[in-house]
Amino acid sequence: MFKKTLAWLLVVMLTVSFQWVSTAPQFAANSTSTGPSLAYNSTNNNYLMVYKSNTSGNEYEILGQFLSTTGSAQGDIIQISNVASENTDAPEVIFNSDQEVFFVTWQDGREEKAQVMVSVLDASGNVINDDFKMDPSSSKHQLTPLISRNSIEDRTVILWLEADDITDMTFDLVGSYIDESDLSSEALTFTKKTDVFSFDLTYDSSANEFVVVWDSKINQRTRLNVKYIDSNGDIKNGTTFISPGDGEVTSPSVTYSESADQNLIVWVDEDNSIDDVYTKYTTVSGTAIKVFSADENTEITDISITSQGTSDELLLVWTEYDGTDYSVIGNFVNDDGTSTGADDIVIVASSSEPVETIIAFNNEDNNFLVMQDDGSGEPVQTDIGVIGDVSYGALEFESLTSSVAESGNFEVIVERKNGTDGVVTV
Repeated sequence: MFKKTLAWLLVVMLTVSFQWVSTAPQFAANSTSTGPSLAYNSTNNNYLMVYKSNTSGNEYEILGQFLSTTGSAQGDIIQISNVASENTDAPEVIFNSDQEVFFVTWQDGREEKAQVMVSVLDASGNVINDDFKMDPSSSKHQLTPLISRNSIEDRTVILWLEADDITDMTFDLVGSYIDESDLSSEALTFTKKTDVFSFDLTYDSSANEFVVVWDSKINQRTRLNVKYIDSNGDIKNGTTFISPGDGEVTSPSVTYSESADQNLIVWVDEDNSIDDVYTKYTTVSGTAIKVFSADENTEITDISITSQGTSDELLLVWTEYDGTDYSVIGNFVNDDGTSTGADDIVIVASSSEPVETIIAFNNEDNNFLVMQDDGSGEPVQTDIGVIGDVSYGALEFESLTSSVAESGNFEVIVERKNGTDGVVTV
């Protein structure tokens, strides 16, 4: 799952009317909200990448591109959003294998206040439903949506942050519980006027419920919060706990581990200027485990965790910032949250710009597809690494009217992990 944070608001927000900078955006250090999103299509054994693109002047639209399992482009660019605007941003996509459709959601800026929009595409990328507002009655700013699916009940959940006034940085964590048969929905509300900074969402197929995690500050202490959405769309109370490091907690990410039949949460705890990474089951029982600590004066700006089917190991990917450059590192943890002891995988060795990472798992080929966006605003080009083939190719993602796509340079790295070959990185 891919979490959403709000640090980028402090950098790109110019006015209370929520206007964006007119040049290429400068992402905040722990931004995970403006780049592309990736979903594996089990029908056609490929991926759909959705991203925002600079189509005209300072206006952006949401576009899509199919990728093969080795990262090569397939077919034409897909236009997903209907109207270009300055603050269209933060696209997310999932694939519904039962109906063989994609659900795409994003933060749309065609009106004075950003709204969460949704569009439905078939497995070939044809638009089935034109984009529509998730909550047409809302008069608030709606920011950074996340999406997940319950395949048993044929229900989809979209969550986002909502505020009357974004300048005071207090938000409601809200969303919709969607019936996929007719796209009707029920409102979800998790918080009211809190300082939610980042959140994540996953689906637990064993318990048949969604798991929602977020961080918030209460009485100057940052806490991690867990709640659940049951099969009826009702919110169930979960747990609230303080990180053992007693530092500033950021970037919670959660995924369901099929092998452990548990939901594992990972987060960063900045304690005494040292960033520690902890894991813990979302249940009350069990203790938090410190997986590793960053070097002194190195900040972990973002971290995510992704399961890989029935495997008892999960992939951690995080970004480090040493005050000058960014790097992206990966490693595996056991399904109980402990370290496997494997060597780190260097995904991006060094970048002068903040690097945003998205991950999708292909359960047919047992591959992770890891993509990075450096936010440079230069013409989008992709380096393709293929398992067993150390050749690389270039790939341009063109917009409708411009070959310059706002979402930056994508570097595709495909890694395979299995019982005999270990980790192969190209």
